[in-house]
Amino acid sequence: MACLTGGSVYLVGNIEMGIAPKWQMDITKHFSSLPIIVLNPRQNHWNTNLKQDISNPEFHKQVQWKLKYQEKAIVIAIYLQPGTISLISLMELGLFIKTKKMVICCPDGFHRKGNVQVMCNKYNGKLVEMLNELVEKVKDRMKCCKESSNKNTIRNYISWFNRLILEAK
Repeated sequence: MACLTGGSVYLVGNIEMGIAPKWQMDITKHFSSLPIIVLNPRQNHWNTNLKQDISNPEFHKQVQWKLKYQEKAIVIAIYLQPGTISLISLMELGLFIKTKKMVICCPDGFHRKGNVQVMCNKYNGKLVEMLNELVEKVKDRMKCCKESSNKNTIRNYISWFNRLILEAK
């Protein structure tokens, strides 16, 4: 599989505001030496009271962005944190597991771990137990994207505020 602009990884996982740790920031640091675009849907300013309905333009735009960049990403990394429900993450797992580009971290204690294991077994999903293993598996999947010390290497952390960079391409 060819790299696009040095490669890209989309982060899927719990974003329950105020509950889930900002694991996306931690995992992104591990990719700093690679020419990887990290696509992170987490928004620090997200309105948790926003009506989640297709008629709501802000909500609709967010969901469309997520779907678009999961489809475009070279790798989708998913973290299913114990103690969370992660309904949307499970839905995204079901939607994209057949693409063979998912790496799934599902530690002991996640309430639907058995379901995740069965899906990964059936569709050859790359399943790991720990976040550090997730990082290594993503790096393995991105092996076509060689490490570089070049100061001009494309290393972007895409957040809600700078998504226009990708929209312009």
